[in-house]
Amino acid sequence: MGWRLVELGPGEKGIIRGIWGFSTNGGPEKQGKGGCYGRCGRNFKRLCEVLGLYPGQEVLVVENRGKGPLLVEVGGRIFALGRGQAEKIWVEPILEKGGPK
Repeated sequence: MGWRLVELGPGEKGIIRGIWGFSTNGGPEKQGKGGCYGRCGRNFKRLCEVLGLYPGQEVLVVENRGKGPLLVEVGGRIFALGRGQAEKIWVEPILEKGGPK
């Protein structure tokens, strides 16, 4: 399906394709009731809604040091996501022309 957000490096972009427990397409597990995959809890679902993390949204990784939180930009806003949260977000990397990937 793609990569987890936590796998993108600084300056790399991706399109959100699914959020574990909140996706409408993709994801590592069969879709359940209400468009959810697996279990993520209501609090994570609410956090995603508040931050604007939806399938189809573009996300830019501002900082990823390999441990600790990631700084990401979505919709012109920069915020921190814990690594555990970033591991639940599945993205399709955007390959820039002449980029490293």
